[in-house]
Amino acid sequence: MANYTYLSIKKDEENTFLFEGKNTLPFFWICLLDITILKEKQPIWEQLIISEEEDSNDEYEESEYTISPTDIILPKKTFNTNAENRRTFISKYAPESLPLYDDFISCINNNLYEDAVVCIELVEYIGFYDTVQSFVDTITSELRALDALDLEAILYLDTHDIINGGTGFTSIDNKAFSELENYKQAKIFRNKNTIKDTPYEKGDIMSSIYLLLICITFSGITYWMYIEDSPLFAVIFIGSLNLFFYYISFKALLESIKKKIAKTTQL
Repeated sequence: MANYTYLSIKKDEENTFLFEGKNTLPFFWICLLDITILKEKQPIWEQLIISEEEDSNDEYEESEYTISPTDIILPKKTFNTNAENRRTFISKYAPESLPLYDDFISCINNNLYEDAVVCIELVEYIGFYDTVQSFVDTITSELRALDALDLEAILYLDTHDIINGGTGFTSIDNKAFSELENYKQAKIFRNKNTIKDTPYEKGDIMSSIYLLLICITFSGITYWMYIEDSPLFAVIFIGSLNLFFYYISFKALLESIKKKIAKTTQL
């Protein structure tokens, strides 16, 4: 099951959904944020988690037309200031993504009517993290890297997929954006890079399976040593080593399967 993020324009009972992310917080959306916003929202997100654990989150029930306390809200001035500041990073390190970024910002501005705000819903995405604090720390580091023009510290920029990882997919109220040439070209490029698994990904899973088979073989050897009255120290040593490699192989296999499932879900 996918965890979605949404970017919309809201005012009173009016709501225009523009973009949505699937199992991701798109990089262009992060460019609109700042550390102050994260600090303001962190206690609200933490309280929501507590409420959900206690099964008493009525305080945060909402319809798609209301602004939830958990949503990130960007007034027009904040939106444009952050968008312009982060444009410097994209123009320097991802110039091929700049035309689509400019289209993305223009699209939002064109829909940002008087007194409306940009609304980003990402509570489902926070669920991927162990704690709200770890999510806030990660995004804070990303924002600092953007402001410092530190490419090596950037985690969310994927120039091979600036649809789900950049703008997000177009939502039901924004079909016109999907007809823009920059978006269509980015989608074609994304499909070329995600339609097939890389050899490394296949090998990653197979390597884990081979290691598991070796462990099974050594289990047989350990048992043979035991029934043949081999020195107890040797049996314990080989058995313990075998258990350790069982742990490593199972862990590697599960991680590979999770990556495979996550990649398949995003397609």
